[in-house]
Amino acid sequence: MGFKTRVIFVFAVTTVLIGTGIFHFFGLIVNTTHSMPLGIYQIQENSNISKGDLVLFNIEDKKERLIKRVVATKGDLVLVNETGIFVNGTLLENSKIFEFDSIGRSLKMYSINRALNQDEIFTKGDHIQSYDSRYFGAINLKNNKVIKINKFLIWSE
Repeated sequence: MGFKTRVIFVFAVTTVLIGTGIFHFFGLIVNTTHSMPLGIYQIQENSNISKGDLVLFNIEDKKERLIKRVVATKGDLVLVNETGIFVNGTLLENSKIFEFDSIGRSLKMYSINRALNQDEIFTKGDHIQSYDSRYFGAINLKNNKVIKINKFLIWSE
């Protein structure tokens, strides 16, 4: 490896490390999926979670973190059927149930018809074909490391 190549390599690695450190320090994360607007989001530590909030969480037994919008919280009656998601009797817009995701993988509807417990939320992505609570159910706030986030810099709604 020549001197010039080493300098470019060291510069690139340093830039990535500094960028990663800045993102971590300011609690920034990048969303690259189309279920929510593409862009940078900022973690809001120790914030109460309410309907309409954006949240970052892990689904139990899976490593990936998801960004979704909270559509129901404790006490809300949630019904999911072939028509879509109903919260307190109102059908949510763009909540149709799909049999397959955008790349052809089979999806199974999560059937629910009950009021959410105190430590639960129900989520939905902004995109009609989002992988959200329609397919994995209510999210337990304690077991899934749910964190409130805000839009920081969005480049695609």
